Amino acid sequence: MHPTLFRLGPIGIHTFGLMMACGFMAALVVIQREYRRKGIDPELASSVIFMAIVGGIAGAKLYYVGLTGWDLRNLLSGAGLAWYGGLMGGVAAVLIMLMRDKRTLRLDDAGNPIGRCLAEAIDPVGPATLIGQTCGRIGCFLSGDGDYGPPTDLPWAIAFPNGTIPTVIDGEAIAVHPTMLYDVLMLGGAFAAVWMLRKVWDHRPGTLFGLSLILLAVARFASEFWRLTKVFAFTSTPMGWETRSLRDYVDGTAWSGSLMAHGISEFQIWSLVAMAAGAVVIWRARSASRQNA
Repeated sequence: MHPTLFRLGPIGIHTFGLMMACGFMAALVVIQREYRRKGIDPELASSVIFMAIVGGIAGAKLYYVGLTGWDLRNLLSGAGLAWYGGLMGGVAAVLIMLMRDKRTLRLDDAGNPIGRCLAEAIDPVGPATLIGQTCGRIGCFLSGDGDYGPPTDLPWAIAFPNGTIPTVIDGEAIAVHPTMLYDVLMLGGAFAAVWMLRKVWDHRPGTLFGLSLILLAVARFASEFWRLTKVFAFTSTPMGWETRSLRDYVDGTAWSGSLMAHGISEFQIWSLVAMAAGAVVIWRARSASRQNA
């Protein structure tokens, strides 16, 4: 693993930051290409990406501050970029911008506004988010940032002795589930599927974004089964949050129940919410297309 690729004096060029930048560039290309195909000003894509970055960082930090007892000092810390907080903040910021930007207005033959192409403008954000997340998860893997799973002896297990958060306990490198690669496979497959089907639902704008949101949530829900995240355990006495750190597994003190049967993680709860939200978006898109038929 190579958390830092090289240094330019005191400035380090970090693997995760580089892949994050690649993710935003890939997302920009996807949105620009789709806007051109749909007849929307492709320059709008740059504004979408900018608002996604600003809203994503703000949402992630606010979510983290909320989890840490609203200690506002954490807003200025380098930690705390919570994933679902970033997703919610980024989507909210993009929606607000699209609802206010003149480039999403529909005009009649006389040049008068008659509505907005909001659904058409938000659709490409779905596959763009999937490909951006895929690049980001590659960055997590290359930097060994700690998003790995519990110890395993499976053939594809990987140790991260030089990662940002090493899988080293008492001087021994521990092979673990490389959950980042699981995410790459799921998110990359979801992007490929959505990209191939994007023209099928042109008559139902909004569907592509809703489907992307569902697939994004399904991927995160599934990967949580192998992540070292806290679990709200139904079988604890009393019920409450149980830890599953690498040290807990090595020491034999990790919570031993199975997810869903005996507990659920915080991000699985949010994944269920995101799935429901995606289903509502698809339902509204279908209803709108029937009304316009």
